[in-house]
Amino acid sequence: MLSRLQCGHNASEVGARLAVRPQTVRYRMRRLDELFGHRLHEPTAQFEMQPALRAMNLRRASAVR
Repeated sequence: MLSRLQCGHNASEVGARLAVRPQTVRYRMRRLDELFGHRLHEPTAQFEMQPALRAMNLRRASAVR
């Protein structure tokens, strides 16, 4: 999700960052849209999600070390 926000919702760029095919990104994003609806597209919600997603990524990265 964070990659999607950082790449401006461009499936090709997100796929390159995550090393997955753009079709996979599009499928996963459709699933998120089904689960969360229009809220994912609201700028305020995106702004609120970014710190939580960054913290989650940092926590995951520190657990791997």
